[in-house]
Amino acid sequence: MLCKVCQGFDVHSLFALAASRTARETPKIAVHGVFPEFEGFPKFYKHHVGISALLSSTTEGCRLCSIIWQNWVKNIPPEVVEREWLAADMGEEQIFLGLSQWAPEAQGIPYLTALQYVSNGTPRTLGMFEVFAERAKVPDGFGHLLAREVYQSPASEECISVAAGWLRDCATNHKTCSRLLQKMQQLPTRVIDVALANDSPKPRLVETSGKCGSWAALSYCWGGNSTFILKTSNIQGFIRGVPLEEFPPTLRDAIVVTRGLNIQYLWVDALCILQDSDEDWALEAAHMKQIYQGAVMTISAANSPSVQYGIFKERDDLYACPIDWVTAGNDESTAVYIRSGSHLSDGSMRTSPLNGRGWTLQESLLSPRTLSYGKQQMAWECVECRIDEGGRPVAPGERYRDKAFMQELLAGNANVVRQITRKFVQLSISTIPINWSMESRTWTILPFKWSSEYYKPYDRWFDIVKEYTSRELTFETDVLLALSGLAAAFGMILADQYCAGLWKNDIIRGLMWVRRKPSQSSPPGPHQQVALPNDRIPSWSWASIRGRLVSFHPSIGGDSWTFTEQAKVLEVGITPALNDPFGRIREGFLLIRAPFCEILHPYSSSADRKATKNSILDSKMHDVFADILDYQSEFQQQHREHAGQRFAVIRLVRYLDDRFDQVPGYDDKLPGTTMMVIESTGMQENEFRRVGLHTERVEYGADMRKERSFFREMDKAKWKWKTVRLV
Repeated sequence: MLCKVCQGFDVHSLFALAASRTARETPKIAVHGVFPEFEGFPKFYKHHVGISALLSSTTEGCRLCSIIWQNWVKNIPPEVVEREWLAADMGEEQIFLGLSQWAPEAQGIPYLTALQYVSNGTPRTLGMFEVFAERAKVPDGFGHLLAREVYQSPASEECISVAAGWLRDCATNHKTCSRLLQKMQQLPTRVIDVALANDSPKPRLVETSGKCGSWAALSYCWGGNSTFILKTSNIQGFIRGVPLEEFPPTLRDAIVVTRGLNIQYLWVDALCILQDSDEDWALEAAHMKQIYQGAVMTISAANSPSVQYGIFKERDDLYACPIDWVTAGNDESTAVYIRSGSHLSDGSMRTSPLNGRGWTLQESLLSPRTLSYGKQQMAWECVECRIDEGGRPVAPGERYRDKAFMQELLAGNANVVRQITRKFVQLSISTIPINWSMESRTWTILPFKWSSEYYKPYDRWFDIVKEYTSRELTFETDVLLALSGLAAAFGMILADQYCAGLWKNDIIRGLMWVRRKPSQSSPPGPHQQVALPNDRIPSWSWASIRGRLVSFHPSIGGDSWTFTEQAKVLEVGITPALNDPFGRIREGFLLIRAPFCEILHPYSSSADRKATKNSILDSKMHDVFADILDYQSEFQQQHREHAGQRFAVIRLVRYLDDRFDQVPGYDDKLPGTTMMVIESTGMQENEFRRVGLHTERVEYGADMRKERSFFREMDKAKWKWKTVRLV
């Protein structure tokens, strides 16, 4: 039921105002965002006066008042509502129902809002809601303003038909996507035939032998020691076929989705790679790029923490209030519905179990289309469309996650990227600003969008590594393998040498990384040696140590910093473990020539540090090692002590900050430098390993002269150039 006040709310007239605005106006540039917005109608309808009246109507059974009330109090403790609001007669201002401002490119459709305005005119939001229609009963002329129903069961025919409609629309109406939808490609080595035909009810494993066809791929969390996997001992049983009910829930549901989309084959890593064969794993891992890029689509079990959890979970919080949609001159009204405004936002997808796993990043980025099953609803992403089941666009949030960017790199602009790369090589690194914006002389070879920040492939690689290292891997030795598909994709378009997670033509920037220490367990003591996840990965690669988020070129300012390369990489040598240059490696080295200065052992005494000619540097490095131990934990993992060990620093880059050169009484530039801290290996002359990184810079302020003493000493010492081998 609806109370008398809610019965007077004319939702059709409110949306008619919005429709009129979209027909005659263009959205304005947002004040606090990048997407242009339409103005809303926040005071369209006077609702109850005060939250006490709202609560009273809720108690009497009004469904719309109940939705507003429940949305407001859901994050407020009941005793606070009683003590600080109701008992104190707070919140007794007029409640208004109306529409929010909305950006068609971001929110897609406006929110229905319930607001109060306090004494100083500041709005208090009681709730934001979606007005939606049943898919077969969308009022004419309002399809772009109303949300769509979200089904209670993702396994229902109605829900799967929505996904099938997205795929069909993508294949037939999206020019760019249809070009990518090549129906007859060479199948992966093995696939699951999902048994579309009635005469073969059992899904079965097929060894394709170069056969062509169409397939979907599954992105999911194993979630522990799954026993339902392909092994040399059971492969014949899978080839004969396994009853659908014997599959783990997540895999079973994925097969049902694949059938509903009328796709014959499904690729699942646990069932299409021999799990007891390292050779087969390495071979198939090298084909990950082709598997996910070539799939018609990837089914993402975003909310499933394990194969036992399943994809098809009944949705919660689908309570909705019907309200009449009355149009002038029409005696019969239809119904639309009001529900809470929570939807499958980019933030909720990022926190899903699947997006915490390292392997799934490349699965998502390489796929031309992704159908994600979240906690509340489905979401579709392709090059030309990103939308959730409720009818709102799903913005990618980060540039590297945009399928338009990734697929354009993979499919259509390899030659353009190669031109960019060649131009980078021709130019001295010192002429390129730290933000890598292209100077006018390079624009002649670049389309406009490639000259913009959005399409800088090396920067996007840094973004990908940063996201990747925020995720977890079950086996830390997979650190390069789980990124190999994306690396292969970038390698193809950059025409550059891949160097254990870095790129040769961008190697100096790539060497300037720091990594946060692992979050689990307490850090070991300063003299305790920590085994590396894979000693074969060279120390100068971010992949060589355990840890969390990797950050590149730390502590560097913005456009005001001019950047000068101090080191020069003479040679990079990477020996793959097998034949895949983007997977696991057997060994790697880097021959680098740079300004070089030996320093004392990090645990040297204060007296020893004061006695050296580089006393400021040694004291600074002592503090740096303490920071490495406390924050990065890199030294703990990399250090390998030997008799007669030497420590040194090499300068990678130098900066000059000219932000303050116009300050009265001060006409100098503030210096900065990034140095790699290295230690001898004891294996051969001039062979070192990286044990840390430090950026030193002078900040404008009271201690500026004191801070500059470090650079005066460094300049006076005239560091010698030295060629060292880093392993």
